[in-house]
Amino acid sequence: MTKTVPLPLRLQRLSANPLRRSRPRRKRNRVMILPPPPEDPASVEPATLSKSTHLRHLHPNPTMPLPLNSSPPQNQFPSNIQKLRFQTTTVSWRLRRTIVFRGALAPLGLWVGLVLTLATGGRASDRPAGQISGEQTGTISGRVSNRATNAYLEGAEVVLSTSGMSTFTSRDGRYAFPRVPVGTHALSISYAGLDRQTVSTTVDAGRIAVQDVSLTSLVYRLAAVVVPGDREGNASAITQQRNASNVKNVLSSDTFGNVADENIGNLLQRVPGVAGAVEEGQVVYIKIRGVAPDLNSVTVDGVRAPSGGTRAGLNRGFEISTIPADFVDKIEVIKAPTPNMDADSIGGSVNLKTKSALNHKGRLFTFRVGNSYATARKTFRPMGSFMYSDILGKNQNLGVMVTGNYNWQSNARDVNFGAWEPTLATDRPAYFTLTNAGEDYFETKRGGLGVRLDYRISENSTVYLNLMYSLNHDRLFRRRNVFSGASASTILPGWTEFVVDTRNQTYGMQQLDRWRGAKTMNLRFGGEQKFSGATLDYDFNFAPSKGYEKRTNLTPQVVGVGFRFDRRPLMDDPAAATFQQINGPDITNPANMTFGALSFTDDQKEDRMFGGQANLRKDLTVQTQTYLQTGFRFRNQMPKLVSRPVAYAYVGPAGAQLARFIDRYYTYQPAALRGSMPSVRFFHVPTVVNEWQTKPEYFTTNEATTLRQRLVADRNASESVYAAYFSGHTKLDALSILAGLRVEETRVDGTGTFQAVSTVEKTRRAAWVGPVTLEENLRRTQAEYGNRVTNTARYQNVFPGLHFRYEFRRGLQARASYSTGIGRPSFDTIIPNNSASDTNQTVTVNNTSLKPQRSDNFDFSLEYYVNPAGVVSAGVFQKKIRNFIFAADKGVVGPGVENGFNGEYAGYLLRSQSNGGSALIRGLEVNYQQQFSNLPGFWRGFGFFANATWLQTRGDYGTAGVSVTEVVGFVPRSGNWGLTYIDYGWTLRVQENFTGRALNAVNANRALQLYDYGKRKVDVSVSYRINPKFTVFVDVINVLGDELGLSPYVYIPGRARGADRFSPEVKSGISARF
Repeated sequence: MTKTVPLPLRLQRLSANPLRRSRPRRKRNRVMILPPPPEDPASVEPATLSKSTHLRHLHPNPTMPLPLNSSPPQNQFPSNIQKLRFQTTTVSWRLRRTIVFRGALAPLGLWVGLVLTLATGGRASDRPAGQISGEQTGTISGRVSNRATNAYLEGAEVVLSTSGMSTFTSRDGRYAFPRVPVGTHALSISYAGLDRQTVSTTVDAGRIAVQDVSLTSLVYRLAAVVVPGDREGNASAITQQRNASNVKNVLSSDTFGNVADENIGNLLQRVPGVAGAVEEGQVVYIKIRGVAPDLNSVTVDGVRAPSGGTRAGLNRGFEISTIPADFVDKIEVIKAPTPNMDADSIGGSVNLKTKSALNHKGRLFTFRVGNSYATARKTFRPMGSFMYSDILGKNQNLGVMVTGNYNWQSNARDVNFGAWEPTLATDRPAYFTLTNAGEDYFETKRGGLGVRLDYRISENSTVYLNLMYSLNHDRLFRRRNVFSGASASTILPGWTEFVVDTRNQTYGMQQLDRWRGAKTMNLRFGGEQKFSGATLDYDFNFAPSKGYEKRTNLTPQVVGVGFRFDRRPLMDDPAAATFQQINGPDITNPANMTFGALSFTDDQKEDRMFGGQANLRKDLTVQTQTYLQTGFRFRNQMPKLVSRPVAYAYVGPAGAQLARFIDRYYTYQPAALRGSMPSVRFFHVPTVVNEWQTKPEYFTTNEATTLRQRLVADRNASESVYAAYFSGHTKLDALSILAGLRVEETRVDGTGTFQAVSTVEKTRRAAWVGPVTLEENLRRTQAEYGNRVTNTARYQNVFPGLHFRYEFRRGLQARASYSTGIGRPSFDTIIPNNSASDTNQTVTVNNTSLKPQRSDNFDFSLEYYVNPAGVVSAGVFQKKIRNFIFAADKGVVGPGVENGFNGEYAGYLLRSQSNGGSALIRGLEVNYQQQFSNLPGFWRGFGFFANATWLQTRGDYGTAGVSVTEVVGFVPRSGNWGLTYIDYGWTLRVQENFTGRALNAVNANRALQLYDYGKRKVDVSVSYRINPKFTVFVDVINVLGDELGLSPYVYIPGRARGADRFSPEVKSGISARF
């Protein structure tokens, strides 16, 4: 039976008297797609729409109830080609929003009633024993700090012993107990890694008793010198993770020592359930619980950060390497989001909490200087960072924090890739030939400057201003020998699995010089106001980011060449082979070379975010920690991509005269081929570019092709997200409950191109007489590819959440959570990139109204927090994901001027994207981490951590009837382990990160299916504290020289295809703390 909901009373009154309105309403030019009336289901053609048809489909009597489960007709699109709208709702957005909110708020209302009931009942229990109504009371407040380091402690538990009430300290170490009876009371304060302390304080009527507490431990009392580091970071992170209401991992930025290359991704990949997505030896993106980077989110202090990087175009994946690690104090990997968090994360989200002067007492200045040594090229590069923090003002109410960093890194990657015979047979040898071999040399520079001001207006009011600026540049110099694909016609008889001779191949010298970078600014203003048992926090942010990528590419070639590929000298590396020329023109002689093309690419990307939020929390009871919280958030994102590619054909002097371009100083050979590789000579790219600039007559270009590429590449979008939430929390003895609801509305539009030849343009071209001139060719290109189209869409989502935490006894607790999240469609599918083909009779359009992918998440975990600072945990989770995005045929375009294309393309096949399919991700995460500072003597310096993640997936992923258990990029196994020793002034650390086998690329021919072996990276570091102020350090990154990039094999593990090998790096220097 169809469920119906009557129209709201206000709409019923308006429907009875359409002219009766309380205020004029803005006209909305929106075309709606509605189902045909039941009595005439075929009254509209499958892909024909008209505005009058839409109006006829409205319910004849607006006061009648409307069905909720009706679905729109398929294959129908609105009329305006300049503003294509794929509207999938069957009722107006106002009515649907009313229905959604009404249905969603029902369970929320029950929860609010429960919370209020508990709060009312709990108020009496909040009154300490012996307190009677009307008795005089006061307040106890103060701050908790680490006596040895002067750092304020967040998450320290403070218990009022006389009543049993407890609370946790805020980020700046503050706590407060209101309405405490006059008299003397005992406070018990505890924090991971520090000794519990009990103090007494006296409360006077109507007064505030200030009781500051400094905690210490035996470790500090035994140490002659105390310098904050790993131990303190671990204790802080474990405390915050333990006290959290939801499932998340927390780590300090110094948990694992110095962060390699200032890349926060190197730290994140050591968290259970997190795997780094490595590109060119750097962790650029992160995967959480096997989910792709564009379906996770990264925030800075709870606010989404922009990404102007050009690596992924308009993909939503955030380049984690663009945020310097020195800006970050704590990292939260949130796996079960709460209602006050953005919902657009299916795998999980990462929140980077920046440093603040209020976290520490008094003045603090630190710096670190050193150099990075690349063992492959024997180059030294500088690096350094500093931090200044102080509390200023007569009343010590102005906190100033300034941070800066610079890191210059160079490294080379040896590349050796090949191809195997595409056969499924495994009972006989398969031939192997090289496809490319050479070197990629990288130069990476990262820098940043951060300023944060915190001003405490009063005891209950603070404001802050946070400014962060980061700059990232990298350069790639690629020199590779490339070989055309071998086949049965080019392989000579007599080959074996180790030696293969070929003929008639094309040999090339691929050369690429690339300059790429991004600069990002993040400006944020906010504050916090406390009043009448409530706390209001708010902030406004503006964050622009700009990126660029410039490429110069050329590949001289020699044709008709034969080689011998020999794997025997490199038996320890089954993916490598030496090559020797055995027939054809000499590849080292410039006279045999052909110089075909010189190409340039200039991409510019902008990504701008701005928004604001406000959150109000009302504490109802202290003893049961009951509170209600509500808030709203607005966020706007505006990505834009502009590309200027151009290719030139070389028509200048050829043959022996090409010798003028040879780079006579580049003689590098990959380590695996050193001594066996022919003495090939690459071109000197700056010399070629100079000739292009000074002798343009030697280079020609197709201007129409260049114009077409530019028109198609220019795209932009705008997305606004409006969100509101309501949640409540209470604690019933050992059980803590957090529940709530979040509602988001998304409005998005994208502007791109529609490649099509209109009827008028066809007529004009048919009338042309004579050869087509350059001007006419450019005009035709503009007419065909210069059609700018804007697509718009709007959708709403509701996100319930429920989180339980049960403490069996002190230190042992269990968690259970249900949460929801979405993954919004990529901007590449939102922005039009439409085309019409007369030859194929097809129209291909992007579907702006795609629904986001949605996930229902279930988490269960058991955690045991061991003394003095450690945790043992195990957790299982399940994600049920639906509404995958896939390409599909949508039917045929109908006739008539209202068919969505101004009457054109009637009968053409319409192709677009659709939602569909489902998948299940299940996983197990185990984690162990402990400092053994409670052991005697030498052993107290040891610490150990280990974690592992096992994942499995199953689903159709949008392909009906096809169930799969392997997904490209899905990493089912990952883990970490590390051993540390901290004592007698020494800090020694060895750490390993590993990921397991994964599907790399899908191919219809299973013999060409590409997998990745997995990766391993081992880092070793040593530091020695000279005195309380100065420490020297040496960090060796990738000490074993393992593959950090691609390490693929084809079909079976025995057919290794190659590897990206990076040499170890040594980073050394001195750090100081004043």
